[in-house]
Amino acid sequence: MKFLFVCGASRSGTTLIARCLSKHTRVESTPELHLFNLVVPHLASIDRLNEININLCLDYIYLHGFLEFKKNLGSMSWSDGSMCLDLGPALAGYFKDKNPSCEVVCEQTGMNLYAQESINRYIKSPLYLIMRRDIKAILASQKYRYKLIQNDGGSLSKEDYFRIFFSRSVILQLLLFRKTRKEMLLLSRESNAFTIQYESLLRNPREVIASLCQFIDLPCEESMLKVNREGSSHDKFSSADEYLNAENLSLQFSEKLGHSAVWLAQKCYPDFVLSNESVNPSILGGLLLLIEFLVFTPFALLLSMRSYGSVFSWMKARF
Repeated sequence: MKFLFVCGASRSGTTLIARCLSKHTRVESTPELHLFNLVVPHLASIDRLNEININLCLDYIYLHGFLEFKKNLGSMSWSDGSMCLDLGPALAGYFKDKNPSCEVVCEQTGMNLYAQESINRYIKSPLYLIMRRDIKAILASQKYRYKLIQNDGGSLSKEDYFRIFFSRSVILQLLLFRKTRKEMLLLSRESNAFTIQYESLLRNPREVIASLCQFIDLPCEESMLKVNREGSSHDKFSSADEYLNAENLSLQFSEKLGHSAVWLAQKCYPDFVLSNESVNPSILGGLLLLIEFLVFTPFALLLSMRSYGSVFSWMKARF
């Protein structure tokens, strides 16, 4: 069985491509498990990394969702057992029970980008799928990400809602993207990594999906092209809406972000810009971005502490 780890910046299309893969009869596409950036390191740190505990975590996440699992992780009871250094067979057995025809497991946690050391240690011959997207589109999506609560029925807790709300500072996101960009470029050079440009997926879905299937050595299935708008931070969706369409693509962001934010993004990461917009940055616009950064960032950091444990851990992981 192959293990495919989807990674990339937040709001770069990792969920969308995972939904495409979930339509394949021989792929088991998981929810965001945070298996190798949180679950496995935690179990290893308390000497409880074994098949029973891995299955317990997976069952809990599938039943209650990752956010509820993260909230209760510290109070869970674990089975004693020796360290399991090759998790491949254990995970293969778990997902085969879910989908007997499964040949590829797709795990879509974007943070897999920062967990490569853990993945490579515990999984033999992993595959990586990197999602790229125009940095301006990422910023625009991050800015309105809190609207997911309105779009998906309010599944986020208040704590996560406010963490997302205060993390939408353009300057903060540009700073965080520095390490993301570095890790993406390094990983893209590896032979076991495949990169998809989000915009290309919407423009030429059939061609891109066919190339992806070739990478994972599976025949392409027509059903993979039929996914809806679920997860969009801009529009409400219905189950009938199909998202793999160039009409859903926008390359003009000055109205959503403002001229100063677009100018700054284009200057900071020109290699992640598909088309430059002619904009007129202003001193006032720059000051507003700076004020937003100074006001929002302390709250974003405070609300992120629970996930990382300390300011040092947060800085180490994200910068």
